[in-house]
Amino acid sequence: MDKALNSFLFEINQYLWIINILMMIKEENNKSFDWVYSVLGLVCGIATAAVISGSFLWSLFGGVLGLIMGAVFLGSVVKGRKY
Repeated sequence: MDKALNSFLFEINQYLWIINILMMIKEENNKSFDWVYSVLGLVCGIATAAVISGSFLWSLFGGVLGLIMGAVFLGSVVKGRKY
């Protein structure tokens, strides 16, 4: 009887662990990585303008355009996702 009870309690404990793990997986991620899109847009805009024109002024203009494109991407594509 004692062996059967221990086996039963062991199985219940395993199921509880599985349920706890599944609950931890579904926790909401509160970290915001919105800044990544701005930095990526800035760097890619500067790099693209520098390669195409070779001018410092156009590189700054490309950085501004990259920031704008990063903001548009963040506002339209990323915010529309449902997690």
